[in-house]
Amino acid sequence: MISAWRSFRTLVRNDRALVLEGALLLSFVWIGLRLLSFVQLRSLLARYAVRFRTASAAVRPRLDRTTWAVRAVADRSPVSMTCLVRAVAADAILRRHGFASQVRIGVRRHDGAWSRPLDSHAWVECDDRIVLGQLDDLGDYTVMSPSAR
Repeated sequence: MISAWRSFRTLVRNDRALVLEGALLLSFVWIGLRLLSFVQLRSLLARYAVRFRTASAAVRPRLDRTTWAVRAVADRSPVSMTCLVRAVAADAILRRHGFASQVRIGVRRHDGAWSRPLDSHAWVECDDRIVLGQLDDLGDYTVMSPSAR
């Protein structure tokens, strides 16, 4: 914990802001998925992204730093931050900063493995590329909807 605090203090101001926003949104999404329907949670996050939108593209953080902040906080969280929590939180942050991101949710079936018949995974795409949640076997997943907004 102390080393995490020291690392946080050495970050540049913009990265510290992204880490704090990541911590806030990851916590909100983690709790929200337990208390709200997915539709309600996404609606609240959409309002957040619009209401607190970054003023201009000139002050917008880099895409890679935004997703880095979400991963950094999620990896150090005392609770399990699933791919869905990470994807939904990252999408809200990216949208707030003016990026046109999309959450994708996919499933795959394990043929012949009845003990685990389905796997699911969530990831974020922006500008037709995966920016969070890349897996080596992501091509094996069937996207359940064009966009899980």
